[in-house]
Amino acid sequence: MNLKFLGTTIRLLSSKEFLLYLIGGWIIYYITLAMFSKEAFSQFTGGIVRNPFIQVPYVVFLISLCLNFIQGILNTYRKGKAYLIFWFFLPFGIIVFFASFFVSLNTRKLDYLIVGEGQVISPQWETSQYLIKEIPPVLSEGTFDVEPDKGIFAYEPKIILVDKEQKSFEVGAYPPKKIGATYYHILNFGLAPGIRLFKDNNMIDEGYMPQKILPPGVKDWFEIQPYPYRFFIKLAAEKITGSRTKLYNFKSPAYEVSIFKGEKLIWEGNSKDDITFDKNMRLSFFQPSYWVLLEVISDSAFPFIVSGLVFITIGIPARIILVLIKRL
Repeated sequence: MNLKFLGTTIRLLSSKEFLLYLIGGWIIYYITLAMFSKEAFSQFTGGIVRNPFIQVPYVVFLISLCLNFIQGILNTYRKGKAYLIFWFFLPFGIIVFFASFFVSLNTRKLDYLIVGEGQVISPQWETSQYLIKEIPPVLSEGTFDVEPDKGIFAYEPKIILVDKEQKSFEVGAYPPKKIGATYYHILNFGLAPGIRLFKDNNMIDEGYMPQKILPPGVKDWFEIQPYPYRFFIKLAAEKITGSRTKLYNFKSPAYEVSIFKGEKLIWEGNSKDDITFDKNMRLSFFQPSYWVLLEVISDSAFPFIVSGLVFITIGIPARIILVLIKRL
């Protein structure tokens, strides 16, 4: 009885009809997520990690893929080895991709770091440490906000990491850079204005303050504890040459600044000169640095995901060739 049930189950899972129903179900599920959620993909991947009602059907889908693949090999082998080779790449790549995707989501280790020049980063799962030696300038010294096709980026943001042996690594946005067993890539970047805060002409704080003030026109704010002030800043145009044309200096920028004490606005203006506020307080800005949001991932399945994509890329034209051969 058990063997009969097992045989029936295997025949069901290995049938093309069952696989097509599963694929249709996943498509309907994802479309439904997309209709009612702004982050359908993140909810889908989160379900594969945390929700057994998503995990179990996904595993059944993988099993059905594998059984159909085995069945396909047996059927295709009868047509000749050459035919089998051309047929093999696409389904094999699909299986490797989806299986690796599942393993990756459930085993990867992930961290997000906001870092600047001079900081040392060390992934929690490694003993290695890397110094951020340099964040090369990624903004031209001046740019016009009426050139959206060119944007404000001179080139892709990058950082230079150095290990204890002074070996350097360049990390960009894409593709991720593998260093040791860990992948690094930049998700976002921005300006970190240099600030000095004085009280009674004595400097009480100095450093870089990461701010989300790009592109120009976006406003951000910061606090300096334990002082009861909130500083709102945005980039100020260095030169306006027309109704819409503004030139910004990203090397030594000026800022439009608003200072609040509680809910009360106590100062507002441009940062070209030192800002004196609340009688004995003074704020000044110096040349900014850059900050980057770095995604750090340990993912042993990532190379297999890439391999799956390679097999799929080879398999699609191979399958087209098979179709052409059938018609000849």
